[in-house]
This record gives sequence, structure tokens and C-alpha cells, in this order.
Amino acid sequence: MSASSSEITTTVRVSLPSRSSRSSSNRTPGVKRSMLTTRIAAALANFGRRPSAAPAVPEFSLSVRLSLGADPVKLLGPTLDSHLTQVRLQSVTTARQGAALDVAYLVRFRDPAADPVAFVGVLNKVEGVQSVEMRRRQE
Repeated sequence: MSASSSEITTTVRVSLPSRSSRSSSNRTPGVKRSMLTTRIAAALANFGRRPSAAPAVPEFSLSVRLSLGADPVKLLGPTLDSHLTQVRLQSVTTARQGAALDVAYLVRFRDPAADPVAFVGVLNKVEGVQSVEMRRRQE
């Protein structure tokens, strides 16, 4: 295992009844053995499973058209940082015969319940932004 991996340890405790309680029980030894086997099987079935994680935040593709001289990092950085946890630049191209710059990102929201329509509205209000397109990616 690498140093960054976490170890998961599962302890299985099985208590067997004492000899005196075994003889007084009305169950047969085969039934006890079957119950013990069932308990061990249930414990082993959960071995190595990680606790269920929160639902994954969907990934979106974000395309923003900017006025040609605008610096995407300075112009969009504060807004992207405040709303998104992941911002990966995918492409930068020119548009309108070189009069505009199209910047494309793959992004994830900080809040899983965030409203993409509201976010597009916030970006559209930034000075120098000409258009914004956001699409949910199919995973």
C-alpha cells in the first residue's frame, strides 16, 4: 500500500456460549454452527467497503466568450473561485474574426444544489463577458 492510502481494519468478534449453557440450550449444534457461519459471512461481506459517500457533484462544461484583450484569469477568477471547486481549462480559441476570445472549462460546483442558471447570470454580469454557455456532462 502507498503512504497516502488508508488502511481499513475490520474486527470480527464471536462469542461462543460456555459448555454449561450449550448443554442447556434446546438448539442443536448444527444450528449454532449455522448461526456462527452466518455472522462471520455477514462481517466478511462488509470487509473492505468504504462508508457510502455523498452523491457526486455533477461536472459541467463552461464556455465563456470574452472581449479580445480581456485576461480570463483576472476577469473570471474571483467568480469561478467563489462558486466552483474544480476548474480545468479545456481550450482557448478566438472568435468573430479575432475580435473575441472563447474559453472552455470543465467545472464542478461547491454546492451540489447550486443553480447553473443563476451562475450563468452572475458570469454574464461580469464586465467583458459577451456570452456564457454551460452544459451538464454525461458521465
